[in-house]
Amino acid sequence: MLEQERKKVRHLLSVKDPEGIRVIYLEAATYSIGRDPKNAIYLRSKSVSRQHAMLLRVTELDQERYFFRIIDGSFTGKKSTNGIFVNGQRCSARDLKHGDFVEFGDLAEATYYAVSNLTDQEFAEICNSKDPLALLTSSEGGGYNTVVADLDSDEDSSDVALARLASFPELTPSPIIEVEIPQRISYLNPAATSRFPELVAQQLEHPLLTGLSALLETHFKGRNTRSLTRTVEVGNQTYEQFIHYMAESDLVRLFLTDITERRQVELELKRRDQLMAAVSSASTSLLTELDYDLAFAQALKIIGEAADVDRVVIYENYPHPNTAEITMRLRQEWTKPDIRSLLPLLGNQVQSYSTFGVQHWYQALHAGQCIQGIRSHLSISEQTLLGRDQVQALIMVPIRLGRQCWGFIAFHDCTHERQWSAHEESILFAMAASLGGAIQRQQTEEVIRYRASHDLLTGLPNRASFDEKLAQALKEARRNHTPKGPLLVVMFLDLDQFKGINDTLGHTIGDDLLREVSQRIKETIHPHTVFSRWGGDEFTLLIPHINRLAQATQEAASILSALEPPFNLHGHELFISASIGIAIY
Repeated sequence: MLEQERKKVRHLLSVKDPEGIRVIYLEAATYSIGRDPKNAIYLRSKSVSRQHAMLLRVTELDQERYFFRIIDGSFTGKKSTNGIFVNGQRCSARDLKHGDFVEFGDLAEATYYAVSNLTDQEFAEICNSKDPLALLTSSEGGGYNTVVADLDSDEDSSDVALARLASFPELTPSPIIEVEIPQRISYLNPAATSRFPELVAQQLEHPLLTGLSALLETHFKGRNTRSLTRTVEVGNQTYEQFIHYMAESDLVRLFLTDITERRQVELELKRRDQLMAAVSSASTSLLTELDYDLAFAQALKIIGEAADVDRVVIYENYPHPNTAEITMRLRQEWTKPDIRSLLPLLGNQVQSYSTFGVQHWYQALHAGQCIQGIRSHLSISEQTLLGRDQVQALIMVPIRLGRQCWGFIAFHDCTHERQWSAHEESILFAMAASLGGAIQRQQTEEVIRYRASHDLLTGLPNRASFDEKLAQALKEARRNHTPKGPLLVVMFLDLDQFKGINDTLGHTIGDDLLREVSQRIKETIHPHTVFSRWGGDEFTLLIPHINRLAQATQEAASILSALEPPFNLHGHELFISASIGIAIY
């Protein structure tokens, strides 16, 4: 560790002005120097111009190191009033080396140090010292001398040099790379060196330059165009790469712009649009498809593919039959072809929130909140449950029927981690609302169908339902009729003297008596017997398969025997008998 610290080259500028001495650790690509407090290096002296000079970090590509170059004037090219003096000589620009003494005006000066053979602790002591020069000169190892370029041959050449040194490639924060095709990288600006330190070692094998030679051959051969744009990915970052080909020198200059955030926004907008279209399509399916199971399957497939998830499930909240505790039961599922289905394992299971330690899920869903997360970031109990289902990340949105939380729809990512945006959450809430509306319509239709086919007082099938089942039984009996085949039996039962009970004791007791009679008969007859209320105090029974007539008479006798014990209703002991007629086909 200490050996690595001592190998590191550290660039320092010891600045002295009327306010005292301070040490600046140089590591940025550019520094502005002047009397204006907005400068990176602020000199408190009236003899210094507002923007007096610049320090540029210049990378030596072959040596994989850098040095600093000082230039007289501002970034716009305007020179200072009093100029800069390096080691007593006035200059327009100079590559600094260890120990160079720079004067900016009266009482404003600096000394540049490029040193190695220092530990981090020794370096910190130098930076905090009131006399860093004494410590630097006493430290072992000496300084690291940079390459010196002669930029002061004459005034004209100095102006040209200044314009070049303050040019766009050196100052821009965007990486710029020049490549000599097909051999090597010939230039990296400071931004490229800082952003991609591995470029020098990897050369044309770096992801930024992979396939560049082939691309130039196919794109520029036989064409007048000399530029193109492509997108490249380096790690988790995405860059837009503008490629300019200079055929006369077989040189390529690449300008890079980091578009990672823009690409993420674009992808999010695209996914949001896809989700919105999918919700619309799924809602249409839920509205138009009469088969609700098929409608739900289609809706989950549409929204699952648009959201690019691995699995979509719908759970219903369900009171436990024994404890009345709220549990969840898997009702619907869609998965990608290569993802394990949960229905074979969990389709008939009632799963308790508290058993898995996720009762806070129900509380949040009941409050109308969504739940999302990456498995590795969640609690141990949540990780256990999601691990069972092979879920890496999920989002759950409540399905509400009015004020009631009926259940939830969950989107599972089983192969990668994912974070959902607020826009996507709002779209999934819209999907959940459509599902809630479809479930409510389904329940309403089931109630309507039930009332159309059942007697509301006793809960038995009504006359219309009995007629329909009788017609089906007769059709089957005619089709399968043989001389020794099974018999089709219909019984008609009428309660004796029921009108008198109704008239004397009232309709409330009469209705309760009909319910009790219905219950006794249901407990007596065979489970496959169709038992219905014909109307008033009349009932019908359909027995589709009887081998002997005696079985029918035995069934009738059992019913009459079941009605013999008294009925105790509202303090009254009531006896009722019945008459039964039997028809055989």
